[in-house]
Amino acid sequence: VKPVLTCDEFCAVYFDSALQHKFEALDLPTDREPIDVFRTLDPDGDNEVTIQEFVRRCQRLRGPAQAKDMMECVANMRKLAHDSQSLSATLSICKGAMESLVHGYDSICGTLEEVAQEMESAAAETPSPPAPVGPGSLSSAAQVDLKLLRSLSKQILALPDIPQTKAPGACAPVFAA
Repeated sequence: VKPVLTCDEFCAVYFDSALQHKFEALDLPTDREPIDVFRTLDPDGDNEVTIQEFVRRCQRLRGPAQAKDMMECVANMRKLAHDSQSLSATLSICKGAMESLVHGYDSICGTLEEVAQEMESAAAETPSPPAPVGPGSLSSAAQVDLKLLRSLSKQILALPDIPQTKAPGACAPVFAA
């Protein structure tokens, strides 16, 4: 088992005066937040620093930035730009899917309302000599279907509205009004 230093352990001792003196003697930064220093020491981001990682990264932290450090920053910025573009494309796909869902939701509500109205109209138009004209003239199965449709329609219409949101970095609403 390799001995490792965790972020919590590092942050707990970072402000210890003996450690600060050793960092100063090695020309390492002592004026930054411990979490930021640890992230610099943890190149793979696993929240653990092995002895080899610690030594290697401390050597790179000494003194002013060097060309290789700047190249690493440029490479990291390019990766972030690529990741940002990928995220933007994914969000665009999600936006389209959400718009389709909203359209489907509206379509279902409209269809349910139309079916309920047609059933009521059919019930009103179907004369039944012993029974009065209207929903009461439907068969018991049709009455249950009509009640179920009305209940379902009311439940769907009672659902909360989908909030208007904005896509990250954009000013256009995600859902068209």
